[in-house]
Amino acid sequence: AIEGRTPELLKHRFASELVETAYNEFANAAQRAAILQEFFGPELALFKSTSIVRLKDALATKRPGLVMQHLQQHLLALTQKDLIRHSLVQHLLLEYLEEAVPAGASGCQGNADASAVASLMENLRENLVPMLHTREGVKVALLVVRHLSHKDLKRALKSMKTFLCTSACNEHGYLFVLSLAERHSLTPEELHKLVLRELFDSLQELIDSQFGRKVLLYLLSPRDSLHFSPQLMSLILPPAAVGAGGKSAVEENSVTTEQLRERLHRALSLCSSRLLSHVSGRMAELCQANGTILFVQDTLRHCPGEKSACYAALADLIRQPFVPCQNPTSQSSGDESDQQQQQQQHIIECSAGHLMLKRLLPSAPDLVRLINDFVTDENIVSWLACNRGCFFLLQ
Repeated sequence: AIEGRTPELLKHRFASELVETAYNEFANAAQRAAILQEFFGPELALFKSTSIVRLKDALATKRPGLVMQHLQQHLLALTQKDLIRHSLVQHLLLEYLEEAVPAGASGCQGNADASAVASLMENLRENLVPMLHTREGVKVALLVVRHLSHKDLKRALKSMKTFLCTSACNEHGYLFVLSLAERHSLTPEELHKLVLRELFDSLQELIDSQFGRKVLLYLLSPRDSLHFSPQLMSLILPPAAVGAGGKSAVEENSVTTEQLRERLHRALSLCSSRLLSHVSGRMAELCQANGTILFVQDTLRHCPGEKSACYAALADLIRQPFVPCQNPTSQSSGDESDQQQQQQQHIIECSAGHLMLKRLLPSAPDLVRLINDFVTDENIVSWLACNRGCFFLLQ
């Protein structure tokens, strides 16, 4: 029913919903490829080819310039009508931008029209939020942000006000927030004003979210391979493609890890008191799960500011009476779940808690002093009942 009319239907407010549903839920691989070909020009719309699955395949034909021209016209119309939320539109945008402004390039490449690309970027600049809930949409947003000027980037971030926290907690949107930390054109003060201030207004929501914690971990310990895989980093920092001048735009704008850590440290210092206060107030709760324990560890190791309240809260957990959960004489029942058992474990016996203390002690003399001053001899002797307690005492 929609064959041959997909571009026109997709530009209609209500018909676009039907096209999106048909493309996502009912079309097979061959039918999806046929739908995409209708955006590559009238010739491919009438005489479809089974060998053309992506835009790159269509550009290998005799007239790649016409293919790019037709796709540009369709995308400009779609972005002007605020239809970016559809995954079909995001897929076409991604394929077009990957050909028009590939990774590492400072300008348009190949058969792309520079004025059309500039108009498309302008349309997308203030409509990034609808794209941050899908994998392809986030890749489009990353490409757009990477090629925005400093002034346009600030304008785009202002248009995203009240949506940054939601994006940071999203399965795909958090990658976009991570990429903002890599934009060295944003000064620490601007990064705090445009990004961190809103994020820290919803600290509890970020910490409770698996992806929100990744954003906080990146601010505390950027590019740390313990938390961020090379595959993930390749999305935020694509490989530089050397151009005619010998250096690419990505290479010229890149910074070392030490420079990035110093800049983020300065930005965090403007709001670190809120983070440390939140962590010290929820220390017992945060130390009950492996994911949040890693967050507490990086906060105490890398966050600037006065950490005495956090160390005192952690020392209170350590000096609590120790009852080994694996001891047959303990009160825990045999049918308890692993999660409940982990919550009942003393921080000395908990695997993640033990690892956190092991990493903290060499660089936290204040914590060592608090343990020596306030933990009773009876508690210290009770630690000998478990293997991790013995290693903790040796350290």
